[in-house]
Amino acid sequence: MKKLLNKLKNKKKVTIVALGDSITERTFHTKGHMNWFDLLSEAIFETYGNGIYTTINSGKCGDTSERAINRLDMDVLRFNPDLVIISLGMNDAGWGKAGIKKFRKNIIEIINRIKSNNNSEILIRTPNPVVTVNGLPLPKEQLVPGNIL
Repeated sequence: MKKLLNKLKNKKKVTIVALGDSITERTFHTKGHMNWFDLLSEAIFETYGNGIYTTINSGKCGDTSERAINRLDMDVLRFNPDLVIISLGMNDAGWGKAGIKKFRKNIIEIINRIKSNNNSEILIRTPNPVVTVNGLPLPKEQLVPGNIL
């Protein structure tokens, strides 16, 4: 994110787009409270001031990496962002272990399309950890969080 941070420090206009699911989109889950994307926008404002950045929340409740590919042009690339934050994976988890290869393939496709569009910087936001109810341990076959790419 060196290019983005340099632009901000030099008071040059930047555009940041977040591509994600309900954790990105402000939905009923937050009950009107700020989510991570709102907090990021606020932090940029407090640090760099008003008028030099545009933040676009392209989160969509229930989205998967596969659906995000289908809306990439309309919801991300047309804005020619300086930074794209990819925040997907929670709904993809419904595919189970068998879906890991599909998720990986989709994320790589999203990254490659962003790079070929305008070579914007990319930040991949790690999905929230999935926890069990009442603190029960995860199953033995549960993958340890880490880098799947």
